[in-house]
Amino acid sequence: MDIEVQYRNGKTMQKVTVSDKTTLGDLKKIIFKDNKKYYPERQSFTFKNDSEKKDIPLKDDDKTLVSYGIKQNDLLTFKDLGPQISWRVVFFIEYLGPLLLFPLFFFGAPLFNSKLPLHWSDIQKLGFALPMIHYIKRELETLFVHRFSNDTMPFYRVFINSSHYWILNSFLIPFFIFGSSYTTPKWAPWIVAPLVIVFFFSEVMNFCCHLVLMSLRPKGTKSRGIPGGFGFDKVSCANYFWEILAWLSYAILVNHWSAYLFLIVSAGQMTLWAIKKHKRYREEFTGKNETELYPKNRKIIFPFIFQLSWFTNNKLQ
Repeated sequence: MDIEVQYRNGKTMQKVTVSDKTTLGDLKKIIFKDNKKYYPERQSFTFKNDSEKKDIPLKDDDKTLVSYGIKQNDLLTFKDLGPQISWRVVFFIEYLGPLLLFPLFFFGAPLFNSKLPLHWSDIQKLGFALPMIHYIKRELETLFVHRFSNDTMPFYRVFINSSHYWILNSFLIPFFIFGSSYTTPKWAPWIVAPLVIVFFFSEVMNFCCHLVLMSLRPKGTKSRGIPGGFGFDKVSCANYFWEILAWLSYAILVNHWSAYLFLIVSAGQMTLWAIKKHKRYREEFTGKNETELYPKNRKIIFPFIFQLSWFTNNKLQ
């Protein structure tokens, strides 16, 4: 069958002859063959069928065009997503910020500020060491553990994503806790030790969660299963829960508003991600069409609380 691909301004891009077995991914390769600027990851398509009044985004490269309802002489609208960058590279850049800036403040601040002590307090040493351990772990996970559902993202997003880690975490926190205005909290050892233990326990559990998620997505696929264990039996996004707990223990340990601010912003963002992932799990694993049934009593991100129905009136819960 013949279909027409047009730009968003209505100008024809090209006319393509496809078969009933042609997938969206195949179409992208055809477009790329004739338009080398638009490699497949840079392409996005929408389609308006007879029953819909709005454009339907075509997202699954493995689905055939016919399965989307596309037929002879139909029109597809092409959108250029702009230059793309690998998600793995984005993660690596994001976590590189703290690994560069925390040491810069920790080792460099005393050289430029005579008001600072020659030796940091034990709390400040932990305030330096714990984020370094966290982000070294995250970099190693990025290289060897994480498997991404999308290969790339728009290049401009790397600056937006990185600002959370480079500014809110690795600039704001060390700027203050390694500055002359910082007052070291007078925590007793029986308070410091549990906080450090909670941090390391949460980091280990977070790592185990990432291994579980990796095992559910075979390399080179976008498939997913229902995670279990290491907190997943209680919540859909146990990896986020453990990360929030780690940063909560850190914030209490250094007891500074900059750490609490990072905790609040991070927890808020992860909660929004968790809501979306929880909804996808419930929509995908319905117990029908040979799929598993997603556990109905599983919460979103915090054990025993936080139902999706607080935010939406749908019947997924």
